[in-house]
Amino acid sequence: MLEERGEAEIVYELAAPLPAMMIGDLLGFPRERWPQLMDWSERTILGGGGPRYATEDVMNAAGEFFAACSELYEERRACPVHDIMSVWTHATIDGVPLDAGTVLSDCLLVLDGGAELGVSATQGVAVELL
Repeated sequence: MLEERGEAEIVYELAAPLPAMMIGDLLGFPRERWPQLMDWSERTILGGGGPRYATEDVMNAAGEFFAACSELYEERRACPVHDIMSVWTHATIDGVPLDAGTVLSDCLLVLDGGAELGVSATQGVAVELL
């Protein structure tokens, strides 16, 4: 696609997908879900601006993301692998296991915080290279 056009939209084609890929891998989502992670992040991050930004779309995206994370949480509890979800599903604090609600909330923090930082950092590098 980039080769054919000879140009790219830096933010949408590079800066936004890269964090979604890294976060997807970190959390343990399969590669085919990474574009969906980018979509959820773009839609849920608006809700961080306060109650007036908690639109129906933001809430729907958060619900979709939590449902996907819940499914992944259960998979990793049953069969852990080398990802952060597996760590969280078996982690304890003072001998008490992390509950699913805490893990799911942390997943959203990783998704939105990681995406925002990753996009900003990638944009900054791209500007410096141009």
